[in-house]
Amino acid sequence: MPNIKSAAKRMRQTAKARLRNRTRMVTARNLMKKVRKMTDAKEAAAMIPQLNSQLDRLANRNIIHKRTAANYKARYGKGLVISGEAGLRSLMFDDIDFVPFSSWDKEHDQATGVYSFRGICRDMASAEFKKLGYKWIMVDSWTEVAERCIEELEPKYAGAKNGFAMWGEYGALMLGAAKWVRDQPMHVLVTALAKEEADDNGGTDYWPSVKGGSVSKALPGIFDFVFAGVRITGGDKASPSVERFIVTEEVRGWHGKARDPRRRLKAVERCADVTELLERVSMSDDDFDKYSKATKAAQAAIAAQAAKEK
Repeated sequence: MPNIKSAAKRMRQTAKARLRNRTRMVTARNLMKKVRKMTDAKEAAAMIPQLNSQLDRLANRNIIHKRTAANYKARYGKGLVISGEAGLRSLMFDDIDFVPFSSWDKEHDQATGVYSFRGICRDMASAEFKKLGYKWIMVDSWTEVAERCIEELEPKYAGAKNGFAMWGEYGALMLGAAKWVRDQPMHVLVTALAKEEADDNGGTDYWPSVKGGSVSKALPGIFDFVFAGVRITGGDKASPSVERFIVTEEVRGWHGKARDPRRRLKAVERCADVTELLERVSMSDDDFDKYSKATKAAQAAIAAQAAKEK
């Protein structure tokens, strides 16, 4: 348990915010379901302003985000997002199924819309889940999975003489759960925030932001692909610019990796869509040759247009 007042207050605030955001998301989802089921076009159209108003309020509070899942749906088909983050507005428009978890292994009741992460995993192991035909799953994010796990372990080990016991159980739970998710018979995407860590040479390393240094460093080794998303902003207030990159190898402290035996990916890709990179790796040689030629032609056309504008 937290041993200082500020930490205890922060935990209370986080719990309240999580419950409040979940309630807002459930309300918006229910309204969307209601609109979709309407058979009267005029009645449905009349409900749209109310729905948009709710979605805008969620966006203004930064409760909803993400386009990655939409890219997965477009390329791989039906998917499920298991979300511990604030919410996902883009999924509402793309009609992607998602389940929000609010604990590691506490209350789990589908009827009331309250889910735990381990409860969702148990549901996924059922015959009923397999019949739903999901082609991919996304866990967003492992940072939240770790936070929820620690919240439940801290009371269990409060006052324990062996301070390492909790971290030992935590590490086993985190890495075991990650391997279980990885081994599902479908495409799997796991997200995490990044955290900075100074190395022995005065440089900076970037690792998944989860509790426990050993777990943070072991987590990337579990997966075949580890892509680090980097956003660089430029310009000025009048004309801001944003560039997005994906790091696929060990570059300047970022610990990316890719199972890419034919070396089709650059160490740093100017791209924001991981599914595009995965598709490139899996292409046949003929398809990759066509892709390369088309890409070079497009780049040449862009360069020629830029030269004309000068």
